[in-house]
Amino acid sequence: MGLSPERIARLLGVSIGRDGEKDKAEGACGSFELMWSGWREALGLDGASDKSGGSLEKVNLGAGASRDREALLGVLTDSQSDLGTIKRIRRYAKDVASRAGEPERTLAFAVYFGAIANALVFHEVKITTYSYESLCVSYEKLLNRPCVPEELFGLFGKARDLCRRRSR
Repeated sequence: MGLSPERIARLLGVSIGRDGEKDKAEGACGSFELMWSGWREALGLDGASDKSGGSLEKVNLGAGASRDREALLGVLTDSQSDLGTIKRIRRYAKDVASRAGEPERTLAFAVYFGAIANALVFHEVKITTYSYESLCVSYEKLLNRPCVPEELFGLFGKARDLCRRRSR
């Protein structure tokens, strides 16, 4: 995407609402369910192996938006998820965020930062050029957004705390 940390923070503020207030787009949260389908296929997560040889079989949960949602969030919040898969998810979410309108951009940012959080918290690797300080600000913003999937809150909190410690 090539965006500065300030631009990402500003986009998060604009695209996901400000200071925890409801999204400006009517019904934005409800439309997320329609967006989950397609992520698994686009990422090649249909029970194949990723480039590092790790099995993705547990992600193949069948058709349906809620199952795709469950699969993607499951990969992001699983401490055993393969780092190669996490990096692919981050790249794909970054691409979606760069060309999506609302509310797709909101979801893409949540998934993008979810992948970064997984790598930080579970693999102790930073897979972004953003500083720990910038990441801390982004996680704080995401934790206060009504349309961010609840399943990511715990992971975002751990990532925020880790980034806060490392930015000192």
